[in-house]
Amino acid sequence: MNTGAMRRAQLVSPFGVGAMSVLVNGTSVITAGLDYWYRPDDASTMALEEYQEHDWRLEARLQVSEFRLPPDFRRRGQGTDNRNVKLTVPVLRFPRWCFCMFCKRLEMSTLTMQQPVVCKDTKHADWKHKPRMSQVPFVAICTAGHLDDFPFDKWVHRAHHPTCNGTLRLKSLGGGGLEGQRVVCDKCENDRNLRGITQARFVNGEERTTLSDQLASPDNPFFCTGARPWLAKMEGACDLPIRGALRAAGNVYFPKVESSIYLPRKEGAVSAEMHELMRHPAVSGTMRTLHSIFGSGLDVNMLREQLLKNVPPELFGPIADEELIAGYRDLLGVDEKEPETGEEIDAELLTGDDEWRHPEFQHIRQTPKDDFLTTTDPGSHADLDDFLERIRSVDILRETRVLRGFTRVRDDVLKLSVGKSLLRRKPLAPVQDWLPAYVVKGEGIFSSSTQHASLSGRRAPKCELEHKKLPITTAK
Repeated sequence: MNTGAMRRAQLVSPFGVGAMSVLVNGTSVITAGLDYWYRPDDASTMALEEYQEHDWRLEARLQVSEFRLPPDFRRRGQGTDNRNVKLTVPVLRFPRWCFCMFCKRLEMSTLTMQQPVVCKDTKHADWKHKPRMSQVPFVAICTAGHLDDFPFDKWVHRAHHPTCNGTLRLKSLGGGGLEGQRVVCDKCENDRNLRGITQARFVNGEERTTLSDQLASPDNPFFCTGARPWLAKMEGACDLPIRGALRAAGNVYFPKVESSIYLPRKEGAVSAEMHELMRHPAVSGTMRTLHSIFGSGLDVNMLREQLLKNVPPELFGPIADEELIAGYRDLLGVDEKEPETGEEIDAELLTGDDEWRHPEFQHIRQTPKDDFLTTTDPGSHADLDDFLERIRSVDILRETRVLRGFTRVRDDVLKLSVGKSLLRRKPLAPVQDWLPAYVVKGEGIFSSSTQHASLSGRRAPKCELEHKKLPITTAK
């Protein structure tokens, strides 16, 4: 089985769900949807609490219940602890078209192909070792985020449904650019170069592409098929024009990453120990269930009683009632003012970065003391008073970065529900929904003047050096 190694942060950006990457053996793959993540060989070894992260502001903004770190690959457990062993993020082989470097033959493979594709052309009949085929450098994309194999057979035959089934070859016949790349059919001898396949224009405010208009004729345009290979869906519904692209081109994938500096609801009320405890699925699950029943009227004794039914009592021994109920409120936003995001709960378009960052700006300007955000006033030299209004030493800072979708063709504004629908086959209810994320912790210096403010410093990505094996596997 082909595998590859990748840093966990890269599975959020730039190689998140729907993005293509190249394994060490040269195989081009696409990261599978979230439906296929966290599927161990033995379900009893799954321990999600190791990957769950929370940020109350960002959860409200993205309408999810939690975030999850991409799983780290472990060949074996430590001692008798086999939790999350051999947990992988699957990828699929894409593009499916491949060609022979010697005879230029084109052949379609499958998304789940795990072995190298060997050229079976008769020209190699007497070869002792048949040549391996390479994946083509061309794909097709549309502005709705869909991705498909380039339609070589349709393009060369100038038909939506060609009747000729002859062998196709991708030849380089001299000349620079796409004009020198030609698709040839052995049977009908049709021949067509790839000139213009990446081009687009606007006609009366409507986008038109050469691939859509010229594949057959302007009167019979060829539209996007709605394919989403990262979800193992090669057919769908889409009526947008489609264009060709190099698979490594910059317009093939624009990840939409939202980030948030953690802001405590009440400074010092929830310790890092309590935050860690709330990552346990039994704890967070119990709290969410009680919140759906009692809301803000939950008594701390009831909370503790229900938690002790699901987790060992010694975990809550050192946790005082005040901190326990504060953790409950911090996780679920009980009895607290909603985050100052300027967004309605059902908002599809997220507000601008300036408005989202304003609460962070306000907190860091002060001197909060919390296990997840601490700043101090180091003072400054008197000679700087004319230039700096204030300066803060940021001793503890925690930032969460989340993938909420992606676009293709252009880095456009993306509606929240549209982006999330691109990440999985089946949508989840907000109380169950989650998005892939990673957490960075760091420190720095915050300075502000009457003209501007800036934050500079050092951030150490959490688990940045851990690697993740990416096996090519079947998406069911």
